[in-house]
Amino acid sequence: MGANDELYGFVKEAMARGAALEQIRGALVDAGWDESRVRQALAAYDEGALGIPVPRPRPSEAREALVYLVLFATIYLSAFNLGNVAFQLVNRGFPVAGQSDVQVDDAIRLSASILVVSLPVFLVLTRATRRAVERDPSRRASAMRRWLTSLTLAVSSFACLGVFSTIVYNFLGDALTARFVLKALSAGIIAAGVFAYYLRDIREDAAP
Repeated sequence: MGANDELYGFVKEAMARGAALEQIRGALVDAGWDESRVRQALAAYDEGALGIPVPRPRPSEAREALVYLVLFATIYLSAFNLGNVAFQLVNRGFPVAGQSDVQVDDAIRLSASILVVSLPVFLVLTRATRRAVERDPSRRASAMRRWLTSLTLAVSSFACLGVFSTIVYNFLGDALTARFVLKALSAGIIAAGVFAYYLRDIREDAAP
């Protein structure tokens, strides 16, 4: 039995025995359970008029997994191609030997095309999933959502560390150039933006 099953099973049994929701919440928090997960488990049941806990309908796991996989895939595509557009604009301002304007324009056009498709999909799916969570707070307990959010935070934090470590390395080697700094800052800003967005998402999960 997984931790979530154990938590939901306890909530169901406690409600069936007539325990008040606040009593259940207090007991679980005192036992060491994360309060946001406790709230999500409590939201999964309705006290109902039958005197027993009535489970609320949950979304199909396959459908939910598909939605979150597409959502997170589009944020990765959007971030990568936004960074590539920024890099190519820097290349245009600070030309590289052997790279023609045609190559730069082709790279910008390709990344911009992907961005025009992926970013709206990300925004639409984000809005839809946020509305679904507002209607049913128990959806915050989605394992797929939690894993992908944690993965994205890890990837974006490693990207930020890599960018600023590279800046320091080049600074100590007296190899900083305007071209390098602009590219590094572009990558750092995008990675930091993604990190801040999903960190806020996690904080919202933990908020009362």
